Amino acid sequence: MTSNPSKSGEIKFGTDGWRGIIADDFTFPNVRKVTRAIASYLETAYSQDRPVLIAYDTRFLADEFARTSAQFWQIWAGMCKLLIGIVPPQ
Repeated sequence: MTSNPSKSGEIKFGTDGWRGIIADDFTFPNVRKVTRAIASYLETAYSQDRPVLIAYDTRFLADEFARTSAQFWQIWAGMCKLLIGIVPPQ
C-alpha cells in the first residue's frame, strides 16, 4: 500500500514553487507556516527596511491565500505590500 503524499504533512516545493492540492495540503494553516518560514529566512538575509511584495494569479482562492499571507506577514515580520489584482507569472 502506498501512502498518499498529500497526507504526509510535508510541504513540497518544485521548480515552479509549492506542489500541492488546494484544501488538501495547500491550506490556510500551511500558507501561514510557509509565510513564517520565509519571514525567518528573510530576517537574516535581507534588510528589514525593504517591503515584501505579495501577489497572486488566477488560481482558485489565490486572492484569499495572498491576503492570509499578507496579514500573517504583518504580524510576524513587518512591512509587506499586497498587490491588488491578478499578477501573471513571469
